[in-house]
Amino acid sequence: MTRRPPQISSRDLLHSMGGQRLARGKTRFTIVEWSDSIEFAWEQSPMLKPFDDPAGYFSFSPIPSKFFLDPPVFGGGGLLVLNKFKTNSASLSAQHGIGIKLAVAQVLTNFGRDQGNLELYGVTDRAGSETYNMTLSAARARSTLTAVKAALGLSEIHLCSSAGLGERFADEYYGEADKTHDAAFRGVACYFWDSLATAHDPGLRLAIQFARPPKGERILGPLYLGRYRSSPPSPFA
Repeated sequence: MTRRPPQISSRDLLHSMGGQRLARGKTRFTIVEWSDSIEFAWEQSPMLKPFDDPAGYFSFSPIPSKFFLDPPVFGGGGLLVLNKFKTNSASLSAQHGIGIKLAVAQVLTNFGRDQGNLELYGVTDRAGSETYNMTLSAARARSTLTAVKAALGLSEIHLCSSAGLGERFADEYYGEADKTHDAAFRGVACYFWDSLATAHDPGLRLAIQFARPPKGERILGPLYLGRYRSSPPSPFA
């Protein structure tokens, strides 16, 4: 019978075995041997953690592993939602800047600088015309993409996209009435992916197809409309 060693935390085990840190917050595997068996122990980087602004200007959520056929070990993605843009404006507020800073800090810790891909969709309420709202939502997505790319230090080799959903998100996904003013729909949904493989995971693609409420997952709402129906079409689709 193989004798099991006493329980010990991965942090203590890594320290005692001289584990080495790798780039992007990862840790080198450490081999632990006893009897006739070899086991691996490692310390994962901290995963993405959710946060919300009490005033409602931003929120951040990790993409649940249940959406992936092959869940990334170090956290595959996160969703930053910026709300309460001023009416008829695509300019980021100081509060939006705080949300971006907090999200980027986590992403840099988990993915590393100049790593990952961005997928953004701007939305509006239903106060204006459909044509006007489409243009405005695209402008909101572009301004946010510029700010997030700069904060992440992403180079041009990384696939990043922004598109407008106009009022369709409020209309088709939530059933908001026409001519409705609602600050919750004046915003941008920003998806952070650690790689294109994660963004195109077969399980995620399937989940997007069934993302509409009440049976679906609200976190995938912008992807449900954005990847297949945004203008211009998403390169992630």
